Amino acid sequence: MQAGKLRHQVDILRVVITRSSFNDPIETFSTFTAPIWASVEPITFGADEKFNQDQVQSIMNYKITIRYDSTLAITPAYQIRFGSDDYNIKNVSNLNFRDRTWELMCEKVAT
Repeated sequence: MQAGKLRHQVDILRVVITRSSFNDPIETFSTFTAPIWASVEPITFGADEKFNQDQVQSIMNYKITIRYDSTLAITPAYQIRFGSDDYNIKNVSNLNFRDRTWELMCEKVAT
């Protein structure tokens, strides 16, 4: 992976569960690493759609590429934050099983 291709800084977020005053679990996402360099590329433009409360929503899919880091255990339970947008991780691939690059297939979180 050429360093020049990783020109965006992203944060990796993980779920933190806290309790409300009524002892109900509340899920929030919290940053757990320093910003890392990544490549963020859209792979579809409204090609996928889903229905949400009788409304059709367009789904934006992205490929986010980062350097492999053995200290991170990135799973689909995490999210990526790029700028002010959050992305759900759908799939994590270790490209060519060489422990050099991770490719994250993500879906932009609707706001």
